[in-house]
Amino acid sequence: MNRRNIVYYPVILYLLLLLVAWLLSWLFGVMNIVDDAGNMRSLMTAEGVRRAVRSSAEVINAAPWGCAMLVVVSAGLFASSGLLRLVCDVAILHRITINQRRAGFMALLVLLLYIIVLLMSVMAPWRLLMGVTDEISVSPLARGWLLLMSVGVLSVSGIYGYVYGNFRSIMDVMNGVGKGVEFFIPAFMAILPATALLSCMQYMGVLDIFGASSSILGTVEDFVYFFPFLFVLFTRNKF
Repeated sequence: MNRRNIVYYPVILYLLLLLVAWLLSWLFGVMNIVDDAGNMRSLMTAEGVRRAVRSSAEVINAAPWGCAMLVVVSAGLFASSGLLRLVCDVAILHRITINQRRAGFMALLVLLLYIIVLLMSVMAPWRLLMGVTDEISVSPLARGWLLLMSVGVLSVSGIYGYVYGNFRSIMDVMNGVGKGVEFFIPAFMAILPATALLSCMQYMGVLDIFGASSSILGTVEDFVYFFPFLFVLFTRNKF
């Protein structure tokens, strides 16, 4: 397989695991493997097929498409604006150009202004991003941290790109956003079989055998969803 096609490995992996899950469900049914709650439920039945299709659709609707898109869009604009190169030049070369310094200064001002706005939004008398109970853990600030962070990254990247000269029109900004989406297309493709795999494992009760808690299940779901993005990031940078 061409080295450039290695980024599609997670898609193939999840498709194979989905096939294995269906085969194991049939095997569990034949061998009558049981857990504390009773017989393992097989997908190789009419009810199993109906449940797999229905739950797959529900999981797809609940999958972190929005979260992944926010991260991808922010990363694309961050790189296209020149901020990623600025960070690399500072970290590796320890020197930057005058143009980079001027654009970086403007981006820093925008970042500080954005942080001030966020701080004011959680302080009296506005408390716009605080919950009715004034608990930070259940506030809009805590639940919407990814969205707020993405808005900050997009704002800072846009200003840097305009001042630096990489962005001359709104279409340049849109193209920068699109590069991030294009870069991670294989990862988005992997989410489809990943959602089906998770719904099948949930219906079969495979993880219940090991007594997995809800927190462990959440960690497994997060890993399954975000592994393809990390894989694409590292493999495309390498190859």
